[in-house]
Amino acid sequence: MSRLRVYDPKKGREVTVGEIQRDTFIKRTGKSHYMIKYRGYGISKLVLDKLSGLGVKNIIVKTMTEEYHTSLETWLTEGTLDNFGHGEQIFLGVAKMYRK
Repeated sequence: MSRLRVYDPKKGREVTVGEIQRDTFIKRTGKSHYMIKYRGYGISKLVLDKLSGLGVKNIIVKTMTEEYHTSLETWLTEGTLDNFGHGEQIFLGVAKMYRK
């Protein structure tokens, strides 16, 4: 398992955004990051582009109580691009994810 780090221009430094395990990206987040507008979660477009270049195929979003599984392809084709002041993010509703 390796940590994925990207540069965060808002913070002015590199930050850890998740872990890569084989062909799966694991993002840990709190329920407070749930985006009501999209009924799901967001991942930076820069991160998704990087994951695509690394050959990642699956994404798991882990909260304290839930795990949501989906493919990177679903994020890229069915997600919604938006920017709330933290850079471009792609949001995907949990209805498009498999809950574990």
